[in-house]
Amino acid sequence: MKRFLLVFLSCVCISHARGQSWMTWEAFVAEIHDDEWAEAQGWTEHMEELEALHQQPINVNTASMQQLCALPFIDEAQADDILAYILLNDGMRSLSELSGIASIDRTTRRYLSLFLTAEPAPNGRRDSLSLKRLWQRGRHELRTRLDVPLYYRRGYCTPVSQGGYAGSPLLHRVQYRFSSCDHLQVGLQAEKDPGESFRPRGWDHYGAHLALYDVGPVATAIVGDYRLSFGQGLVINSGLTMGKMLASRSMFSVRPSTGFDEDRYFHGAVISMCAREGLHVTMFESTRAHDATLTSAGDVATLVTGGYHRTQTETDKRHNMCATTVGGNVNWLKGHWQLGASGYWQHTSRTLSPGDELYRRFYPRGRDFGVAGAYYGYATRWFQLHGETAFSTEQRGVATINCATIPLPGDWTLSLSQRYYSRQYYSFHASALCDNTLVQNENGLLLRADGRLTDALELLAYADVFRNPWPRYGLTRSTNGQEVLMQPTFTLRRGCQITARYQWKHKAVAAGMLHTHRLRLAYRQAVGTAWTLTTTGQLNASERKVGFGVWQGVAWQSTGRQVLQLQSLACYFRTPTYQHRIYAYEPTVTGAFGQMALSGHGVRGALAVRCRLWHERLILEAKYGMTRYFDRSAQGSGMQAISSPWRNDLQFQAKFCW
Repeated sequence: MKRFLLVFLSCVCISHARGQSWMTWEAFVAEIHDDEWAEAQGWTEHMEELEALHQQPINVNTASMQQLCALPFIDEAQADDILAYILLNDGMRSLSELSGIASIDRTTRRYLSLFLTAEPAPNGRRDSLSLKRLWQRGRHELRTRLDVPLYYRRGYCTPVSQGGYAGSPLLHRVQYRFSSCDHLQVGLQAEKDPGESFRPRGWDHYGAHLALYDVGPVATAIVGDYRLSFGQGLVINSGLTMGKMLASRSMFSVRPSTGFDEDRYFHGAVISMCAREGLHVTMFESTRAHDATLTSAGDVATLVTGGYHRTQTETDKRHNMCATTVGGNVNWLKGHWQLGASGYWQHTSRTLSPGDELYRRFYPRGRDFGVAGAYYGYATRWFQLHGETAFSTEQRGVATINCATIPLPGDWTLSLSQRYYSRQYYSFHASALCDNTLVQNENGLLLRADGRLTDALELLAYADVFRNPWPRYGLTRSTNGQEVLMQPTFTLRRGCQITARYQWKHKAVAAGMLHTHRLRLAYRQAVGTAWTLTTTGQLNASERKVGFGVWQGVAWQSTGRQVLQLQSLACYFRTPTYQHRIYAYEPTVTGAFGQMALSGHGVRGALAVRCRLWHERLILEAKYGMTRYFDRSAQGSGMQAISSPWRNDLQFQAKFCW
């Protein structure tokens, strides 16, 4: 503990200077990051999509409802309030005007500063649509990325017949996008993960979409890959869930799938129509293959969501099951009220047979599954209420979530969320507020407060109590748990900020009840307009063992027509077990979420370079990363093992726009 504080304080002394203030992307990641959710399926891919939105922020004065609702921390009612404010005030001249919209709380305003700009809207009447005009005013974007590891894992030195990897250790992605006049978007993308072979299909994963926006009564129409989010996410939510860090929001989002997540998306067609003012009707159909482990009888034992096809065993699981999903949504927004209903019916080509393990007792079985739910929202200047109740035909499960939010004087927000997910409830496409990754077998109550204590001190805090009535994986009984988080942010002066986070969690594991303490301190300092310094320290304690890490980040950006950006990170970590691992966010190329899980004893360094040329039509990026362990001569296990304490890697990315 003394060593941790000594190293942290010495780094803070190095960082002392003066400078700037709006929220940075790194601060946003640190604030919403949760160690348990960080390894959940789809987290990295969703954060990559969010970073792409951050790199190309939306002009709030020309934004559509669909563009605003694509952000996971804003609901349709809030988006409607923003559009109404812009209409009544002839535009927004600065994002500080968001404070004049009652439904946009302080935290949401800070997040929106990363994804919105307030530029003057173009004058003149709106031109009629035509293919020629869409093509002439379109923007093309071609991006390619190559990851080169400077080491070999055991899988690349082992024959395929003995479980080795079939392809090269390179990761390669290529992505093309065409967008025009906020009415048309076309996207193509392909990806090969490390260890996957180019033969016989070329890239292992392909994606494509064609999307139309605001064409007559059609609000959104997509053919290809897409994502849907409705209500509180109990029925359908293939987007990012903000977890416990943000008050409950009612979602309504129909958008293309532009990331490289190989599991959480739909493939087919969806159309969302504005039947009349405030009323949207959405219908969708999806048919896509899923990876699965089969039983000896040919039934599906487990759905595989990793997306890797490196070994013969992984390849044998590829596309073993096909799922056809048909569903829809009705959403009505009028004044203070929002009402909606959504549902789907899914048929699988093989019978689901998850086995007889105790924790799998209430997993879905059979071939046909239906889920339906209704959600509501009521928002005024002084009170907000959101909720959803859903029902699944498989074993007749029920789930409900309800949240009340009260704005208080002094820019404070107090919210109380209740959730009840029965053990019989199951939805393949659900993602909502919960302590575990599945919206099933959990009851809980979350109290959250967020506000400003003084002009310089802000506080975010929540307390969550939850119960799992049916045994979870590795357990044989029902369990209870509690979690408390406090996060004060102190602004010393413009451009100088200290953020602390303390998180305590009490949760059942196989060995008994586990108490976990996590403490993180971050000091951010802007020096002039070019330099930004960030010092972060984290301490994790449980089972009378302590692990810690401390890292220093430095960022520099030139000014002028050709913008050069440099970002670096140096990290020292020491943890007794993987359970005490440290998560550090490091600089990397755009669209690659640079999150590292560090455990053991060692150092980690990273350097990223970004150069914008030719009026930002050409962007070249590169990153070098290095890890050195002091407590081992090899790292990893199985086919992922590396017979060296060193691990070095390179990333290259080029983006061309015209």
